[in-house]
Amino acid sequence: MINICLKVAPKNPLIFFNACCLYVEMEEYDKAYQMVEEAIKYKYNDIGLMKSQIETLDVFVPFKEKTKVLELLEMKTSEA
Repeated sequence: MINICLKVAPKNPLIFFNACCLYVEMEEYDKAYQMVEEAIKYKYNDIGLMKSQIETLDVFVPFKEKTKVLELLEMKTSEA
């Protein structure tokens, strides 16, 4: 099901963040990280909100511990 949604995600990059959340729930942190990269690549317009949610919501704690997602988001939000 995720793969079907990802086909249209370049036109609606929020889908990449939604997929990230699903992958985090499934403990597939590498795929979740890839979805954050894709959201950035396809110019998701609310990187700051995505960063804030990843920083503050408990569900993202293992994701933050196992990847460098916050470093990536910090770099992208400081570029804006």
